[in-house]
Amino acid sequence: MRTALSILSLILIPLALAGAADLTVEAAFDLSGAKATEGSFSLKSGGASLQKEQVDAATGASKSKGTALWNTFRVDPKGKPAIGYGLHGLFKFGFSSEQQFKADLPSARKTQDGAIVIEYLHRGVAYQLKSEASGIFRIPGPGYIARKIGYIDTKGVNVIHPDFSSNGLVSGIDYAKVWDEKIADGKVIGGQQNQKTGKVIADEGNSSMYLWTGTIQASLSGTWLTLKGELNAE
Repeated sequence: MRTALSILSLILIPLALAGAADLTVEAAFDLSGAKATEGSFSLKSGGASLQKEQVDAATGASKSKGTALWNTFRVDPKGKPAIGYGLHGLFKFGFSSEQQFKADLPSARKTQDGAIVIEYLHRGVAYQLKSEASGIFRIPGPGYIARKIGYIDTKGVNVIHPDFSSNGLVSGIDYAKVWDEKIADGKVIGGQQNQKTGKVIADEGNSSMYLWTGTIQASLSGTWLTLKGELNAE
């Protein structure tokens, strides 16, 4: 908590005086995961800076503790989210292992009007992020939703409710069904009474202290996704 608070102090004082964005963050990665080691993640905010962070192929972890640093920007000092989990997690693919890509199976597509739609699963929760026609993700905005459809079992495998997956696995997910609000929630997953499906919900920050606001420009070329964001704590 103290780390998050100290980072926020570094953000609000020097950057407000300079007129710069409180946080600039970038990521680029191959959605298939085949070129996971070529992905990258960069961040600059006050005294916190990380350039071209990548995954360590030997360990599957980030080389320079990028996960720990980026996580400090997800929640406020009281632990409340300052940004949606789906959007925050999307940037982590810049320093994720091929194994993580296989577990979450991120995908992206362009609609006829040029909007970019991204979907992936992480630890049993499905996320959808939809940009404006220009490829801009605006925060806050209506384009971020989530739904619990599964859970991680003791072997680290995502178990998905059959309402949403033809084979009970991530590979069988039908996202049209995931976002169909007519499919009821509250159903037990995999026989585990403490694991139940959820409703489609807005995926956004709800901190009463501050929220990250701004824009993230996305571009999609084949399976390569690039994200460049400028955000402010408000």
